[in-house]
Amino acid sequence: MTIADRTGWTVVLPVKNAGRAKSRLAGLRDAGPGLARAIALDTIEAVAACQAVARVVVVTDDDGLTASVPPGVVIVEDRVRSGPNAAVEAAMASIPVSQPRAALLADLAALRPGELSHALRLADAVDRGVVPDAEGDGSTLVTARADVPWASAFGASSLQRHVALGCAVLDVPADSTLRRDVDTPDHLEAAAALGLGPHMERWRLAGGGGAEPVHHDIRLIAVDMDGTLLDGEGNIPDELWPLLDELDERGILFAPASGRQLATLRRSFDHARDDVVYIAENGAYVVRGDAEIGSDAMDAQFAASVVHRVRELVAEGFDAGLVVCGKRSAYIERKDAAFLEECEKYYAKLEVVDDLLQADDQVLKLAIFDFAVAETSTAPRLADLRETHQVVVSGQHWIDVMNLGVNKGVALERLQAALGVTREQTAAFGDYLNDLELMDAAGYSFAMANAHPDVLARARHQAPSNLERGVLTTIRRLLDGHPLEA
Repeated sequence: MTIADRTGWTVVLPVKNAGRAKSRLAGLRDAGPGLARAIALDTIEAVAACQAVARVVVVTDDDGLTASVPPGVVIVEDRVRSGPNAAVEAAMASIPVSQPRAALLADLAALRPGELSHALRLADAVDRGVVPDAEGDGSTLVTARADVPWASAFGASSLQRHVALGCAVLDVPADSTLRRDVDTPDHLEAAAALGLGPHMERWRLAGGGGAEPVHHDIRLIAVDMDGTLLDGEGNIPDELWPLLDELDERGILFAPASGRQLATLRRSFDHARDDVVYIAENGAYVVRGDAEIGSDAMDAQFAASVVHRVRELVAEGFDAGLVVCGKRSAYIERKDAAFLEECEKYYAKLEVVDDLLQADDQVLKLAIFDFAVAETSTAPRLADLRETHQVVVSGQHWIDVMNLGVNKGVALERLQAALGVTREQTAAFGDYLNDLELMDAAGYSFAMANAHPDVLARARHQAPSNLERGVLTTIRRLLDGHPLEA
């Protein structure tokens, strides 16, 4: 067999005959060849779905497996049956050394394509690479980039052997699905916690009876930032980046939806693709890549009246400050360190000016920061503005003033129309009052467990809190076909 020269990685998977495989799982109910094949098929299908992979080669003598592999997978008969190293060597001999090559053990029941893509990007930077198993002494993936001779030594405690062969240990997170191989019931339980593939999910849900997982037809996911996606320290969880790769591979768009400035969102997502969709300024500015989808600028005279109003409140003793949020930048005239520190958290482009009335920009939003509790402090003093504009408490200390008809939900509907995505194909996550309309615009609406009571009442579903990485956990369950509780 000769494998044609193609761009991308060629991945070889040695698969033992299911009748002889996974003997340490024999004590499980409904264990047997069907279980072993389900694990292998989930691994193979995840590899085949990985955008970094150009060719998948399966080396096996299991006819029951070969009848079920995805189209395009190359099958090489394992005539020697001498274990994974011999099978890998036989396949590698037929692959041009000019191609980047990898060998992957086919017992990764929870493997996600995006996490494999991430590892292969790391492998591009080294001659040879290895990914340890979850226990840290074995190996699940071995790589060799183009023009580097192949070498591998799978088996018990293989990590050190691979390091001795010149493999660099790739920096793959300890809880990555790429590291969770399945040899024992405990391993299977750990893989299930990560989210099993569809073949294993059918086996698990039906005891081998073949029940199908639920198909959630989702094309767009809109996610609030603070209190929703961000962790307790205000950071994006590292696990998001491989998940974004997988969403991209599945044709699902991810849209941060925030009261934050566009420049700040772009700074936060500098690891992501260039064409990320952003719903910024609580929906006043919607952009995909460098293309504007929509914006809603405020009347300059009204913006000036709010500047005067906040100055009056400060003169009365309210400890507050105003941010004028323009398309190009955000502007403040209060200069003390405490206020500046709060503003810099949310505005990557921020100008300190002597007079906000002189800021020359299209105003998208006016944001008031109150060092007291905004909902009970300054918000009541701005209630009359609701006659002509929206006044939204967007956090414990923030109040956003925007044009009528501007909110995250309207922005999401505008985005759905531009992309040809329906409400029923949209998921949304939020936690605070400025997320209420976002819940309404999505067929799959999720309030975080620690959300404002009004958001919990409005959403159709509940996700674990941001402290538990609830957005990532819930997206994972949606992708894996788990049923949802109302």
